[in-house]
Formats: sequence, structure tokens, C-alpha cells
Amino acid sequence: MILVTGFSVFALSDMYNLVHFGLMSIFAFLWALLADLFMSPAMLLLFKPLGPERQVGM
Repeated sequence: MILVTGFSVFALSDMYNLVHFGLMSIFAFLWALLADLFMSPAMLLLFKPLGPERQVGM
């Protein structure tokens, strides 16, 4: 979110190429954040990279 806030400054520029760069950067960072939040847990459940789950006895 810090990167999105930082690159949003470019969206306020008078130069159109900087505005487009800022908007595309914001979109890319938000898309990556959403992918991290939703795809990573789903992929961990699907592929089980840490091996099978074990029961801990008491």
C-alpha cells in the first residue's frame, strides 16, 4: 500500500506520460497485492508444499 500511495503522486502530474506511468504502476501493485492475498492461500492448500499435515497428540 505504501508503493501505491507513492506512485499515486505521479497521477497528479501535468505530464501525461507520468500520469499514465503512475496509473499503470498503481494498477500493477494493487493487482499483485490481490494476487498475494487470494492466490497464495489457495495455492498452499492445493499443492501442499510443506508436506502432509500431521496430528499432534496430547
